[in-house]
Amino acid sequence: MPHDTQSIDIRVQIEPSGAVSSATPVGDLNPAQKLLAPWAVQAARLWRFEPARRNGQPMASDYVLTFVFNRH
Repeated sequence: MPHDTQSIDIRVQIEPSGAVSSATPVGDLNPAQKLLAPWAVQAARLWRFEPARRNGQPMASDYVLTFVFNRH
């Protein structure tokens, strides 16, 4: 990844409704990622998902999103 690009993995827990119930950074973050992580968490909390289903019924699930920040 280029020096002016940072990526951050955010694990989201998704409710059966498709809403994000929690979002947390994954792994050890370098200093730049620590500064950017709150922005990624805030963005992830705004997302809505089509919920996972088991036997046709919506269920909770989790997923890892990767946010890529580019310096311009």
